[in-house]
Amino acid sequence: MRNNTLFAIPATGILASGIITGNYVNNSGTGIGAGVGSTVIGNTAVNNTEAGIAADCPSNVTDNTAVNNGVNLQLIFHGQITPPLRIVIAKRSNAIWAAERLVRSGLLRAPATPALAGGRRPECSQ
Repeated sequence: MRNNTLFAIPATGILASGIITGNYVNNSGTGIGAGVGSTVIGNTAVNNTEAGIAADCPSNVTDNTAVNNGVNLQLIFHGQITPPLRIVIAKRSNAIWAAERLVRSGLLRAPATPALAGGRRPECSQ
């Protein structure tokens, strides 16, 4: 799904799996709904009543703009968690914090974390 402009869709403006890029969704229910394994890059979702971007994990959600939505970014984790756990994230720093909490609780397995320049490890903070 690439390079679409959608206004005032009552339900979900874009509901797709795969590569979702370059889209603009305004004033809909949910702006962009991405299926498991999707790549969601460079999209804009504004003024949607529910989620700006809702993605089933694991997915790659990078470099998008979501502003003034009911929830700007909603990550949906399936698998070991029943019923599906929905995490609502307002800022990027909160996403890191939420993932860290899931790992500590045993609901999510942590991937290997690469070292940063100088051998430092990334830190998560609230």
